[in-house]
Amino acid sequence: MCEIDQELRTKLRAAFDALESLGAYCTPDKGFAPQSIAIENAIDELVDNLLEVVGHCDGCTAIILVGDQGHRCHDGEAHLCAACAYTWGEVKEQWDKDEHGGDETDHARFVTAYDAHIAAGGKPTDKMLRTM
Repeated sequence: MCEIDQELRTKLRAAFDALESLGAYCTPDKGFAPQSIAIENAIDELVDNLLEVVGHCDGCTAIILVGDQGHRCHDGEAHLCAACAYTWGEVKEQWDKDEHGGDETDHARFVTAYDAHIAAGGKPTDKMLRTM
């Protein structure tokens, strides 16, 4: 996979933001049904065909590009941008309440990572981020 530079990253993000904005305006209830479908298809085509795209944030629908900071849930399904990412404390709370849905191995791995994060001076309120 090729690396994208900051200029291209900025342009890709601007293109997606423009399409999302246009899609929010051109809605079927305003008489823009064909245009709405075309905009949605354009976004889907870009996401499906650009290697640099991880996907959309499940929290705010922002585009997530390869190399961005974000959060991927342990099952790999949910993606969150840096702004919407869970904190270490929120994920710990999910595990403590058994809301996380992982097995004991996943839980033990998280506890080890959490303890290491705290021991290194991290806080529970820090976002739990990784390079996507």
